[in-house]
Amino acid sequence: ILIGLVGSEMCIRDRMLENNYTKITKKYDKQSITIQGIVVTNGNEKKYKTQYEIQVMKIHNNNTGETEKRNFKVLCDIKGKKDEIGLKFGDEIIFSSKFEAPYTERNEGGFDYSQYLKTKKIAGSVMSKSENIRLVGQNKINILARITNDLKKALLNKTYKILPKDEAGLCAALLLGDKSKINNDIENSFREANLSHMLAISGAHISVSYTHLRAHETD
Repeated sequence: ILIGLVGSEMCIRDRMLENNYTKITKKYDKQSITIQGIVVTNGNEKKYKTQYEIQVMKIHNNNTGETEKRNFKVLCDIKGKKDEIGLKFGDEIIFSSKFEAPYTERNEGGFDYSQYLKTKKIAGSVMSKSENIRLVGQNKINILARITNDLKKALLNKTYKILPKDEAGLCAALLLGDKSKINNDIENSFREANLSHMLAISGAHISVSYTHLRAHETD
């Protein structure tokens, strides 16, 4: 009975998440919006931009004038390098952009990017420039999230200290979701093999990674 109740609760929760996600993508896709939210990642530096996950607190539709509180995340691409942009984990920011719903893989057996983002409660993506982002607060994050983020940074530092450059970049991408230093040829190989989703982060990977790195360091 207990297992059945837990299973039913999980199904209801997943259905609610699905419905909420669908409403958000339909309502805001291609719309001009203003977001007030919190930076919940350290920033994944790419060739010409840095990508952050933003936890949305409020969203304003610049076309209709409607403002509402929402609980979802967006991927935010900001032009420039991480050090130049200056955003930090826990920063509260306000910025305007155009909301883009994630694409859906239509090929049979292909990686469904929108479904993957849905599991991370990410409803879409936005783009901005650092000069268009207004900082309104700092350290606006709970203590558990700060501890998890500090652990991730410690793991990254150990990974790059222990392993050769290319291996460290791949390990960081596979286990910690940090693709900032992965070799471009390796990343392209994953993409061509339709395995890009393997470069995603699983929460359980963090504790496992830490244990392995500690053992390696001891050896």
